[in-house]
Amino acid sequence: MGPIARNNSIAYGIAEHARFHQLCSMHHNPLTRNYKIYSYLQFFIFAMLAIAFIVWFSNVRLTASSEWIAGTLLIVIPAVAIVVFAVDHLLLRVLFTMEQRQYINEMPHKLLRADLYASEKRYCSDNQPNGFVPDQLFLNDDAEIVICDTKTRDRLRVYPTDTQQIVKYATELSSLESRRICRTAYIRCVTPSVTRFLPIKLRF
Repeated sequence: MGPIARNNSIAYGIAEHARFHQLCSMHHNPLTRNYKIYSYLQFFIFAMLAIAFIVWFSNVRLTASSEWIAGTLLIVIPAVAIVVFAVDHLLLRVLFTMEQRQYINEMPHKLLRADLYASEKRYCSDNQPNGFVPDQLFLNDDAEIVICDTKTRDRLRVYPTDTQQIVKYATELSSLESRRICRTAYIRCVTPSVTRFLPIKLRF
């Protein structure tokens, strides 16, 4: 990589960190509340459809022929799938903006249900007196702090140095924070074509 390409890559990385920091700080916790509502509505609708299907099937199988049931199922199952897809799409459009829907598509379900605990917050410790800055910390349903760090690169990949960096964060945070540190962290890997949250297991 030449010096111009390297400088462009660094500038893009800085800009992406700043963009995601602003997005998280402004939207994550309100979005999380709406996402939980979306999850509950989705579960309720799917449960109602499942109960209706079970009741219907229990009634018709006592009176209808097996051939009629098989033919009807070939129509009912795709129709239910289309209804489920349409309802899900409608809920997403009603509850979230386009930018928020893109955020949801990128984020793991566990982080969407977690609250943002800190973003770009500087910590200082005896081992690191100059401080360190985890990109984002989330508080999951188990009241554990989940570490997330953004990396910009040309392909989806987690390097050993990424894991080492997160382990250092986890070790220091475990003594600075009263909450437990989650044993699963995420590398938010941003490439020119796609963004993925890659989970890594921590040992510290």
